[in-house]
Amino acid sequence: WYGINVDSGAKVDLSDADLVVKTHDNNKTQSALCIDDSDANTVVMPKDSTLSTVATEDGQLAYVNADDLGDFIMAKKDKDVTEVVLNSDITLTSPLYLQEGMTIKGNGHAFKGSEALGKENVVTAMAKDEVVVLDDVQIVTTEFNKSGLHVYGGNVTANDLVIDNTKTAGGAAVVLNGGTLETSNATFLLGDNSWGAVNVDNRSGVEPKLTIADSVKVEAPEGKSTSLFYVDEDKADAIDLNDTVDIKADTTMTVNGDTFTLGEDGEIIPHIMITIAAVVDGKVVDLSDVVDPSELSVEALKGYVFSEADLEELSAIAKDLDFEGHVFQGFFLDQEGTKALKANEAINEDTTIYMIWNKKATITPVDPTTPQDKPQTPNTTPSAPNTGDTTTAGAYALLALLSLGLAGTIALKKKLN
Repeated sequence: WYGINVDSGAKVDLSDADLVVKTHDNNKTQSALCIDDSDANTVVMPKDSTLSTVATEDGQLAYVNADDLGDFIMAKKDKDVTEVVLNSDITLTSPLYLQEGMTIKGNGHAFKGSEALGKENVVTAMAKDEVVVLDDVQIVTTEFNKSGLHVYGGNVTANDLVIDNTKTAGGAAVVLNGGTLETSNATFLLGDNSWGAVNVDNRSGVEPKLTIADSVKVEAPEGKSTSLFYVDEDKADAIDLNDTVDIKADTTMTVNGDTFTLGEDGEIIPHIMITIAAVVDGKVVDLSDVVDPSELSVEALKGYVFSEADLEELSAIAKDLDFEGHVFQGFFLDQEGTKALKANEAINEDTTIYMIWNKKATITPVDPTTPQDKPQTPNTTPSAPNTGDTTTAGAYALLALLSLGLAGTIALKKKLN
């Protein structure tokens, strides 16, 4: 049955072991270790162990090879599997049917399809009276398989679910064939042969219900379907998506890089980017060395109202900058500084807010004790005719411009607190 059977009260320390596990293909319930009473025993596994664990209602805890996990879960159905923890990616050689309620903790690992599955769905949830919880699980199809997740009249709650359907023999990322699917922070990656993200159907004889919360992302090749959910043409009259799909308010939806949020009354609100830039003497300067880039860009909803608190945060950034010989002018919506940023003003498109500094004016005071030149007698000699020769005046003007340009170097630095 097992490589090592650990009875109540025993302890196993494999922390320094080079653990190699080989099982017999004809025995679906073989595992490396089995603990009869998981609460009363301690097992220390190697740090690099990739064995997944399967816990059952009767208190057993088994450590299972990746190649055996799918068969092991299905073979233990009568033992009431309660929790599965993945410690590596699992390549399935046959479809995984989840016929009872359980929690699968993926730890970011994936159930992967294979050529051996053929044109089957990778994972199928069929527990009608219980709930399958998929927590941080990925499901990946190959060009030989169809859909990633098939909910066939069962009930699934998925948190941080990622389904990669970029390679498929023709299927959706999810087929909701009756039953319920509740997602929170879901990602659906589609390919050239994908039908869409969630195909809503009722061929199981159970009415479907799809609930989407927090965030959902759909990515597909250019020109291909990016449908978040859809029904087949022959089911259009039988399934009303308005009643079937519930997208919670404040859910963020990202479709091929375009991001939206669902408002309270159901309207779809696009996201905009607000960027902060510094302008010194009319030129944008690089702040990446002195300001955390995360402080210089923020994503917001269209119609975001810039508050007094936002202005105070901007002022804190500006106060922490020092451009030698320059005076801070304020916050503006254009690089030239002609349109000042005002509080309580809605922003409806991607916007750059400019913090502007200009050169400080230099005034040389006149010493009253210093003798001044006497006024000269006006020259009454007739001036020479204008011949168009402005060489001297042009030279003086050029010299003046050069002297302004070389008057000082702008120094950007963090102020020390």
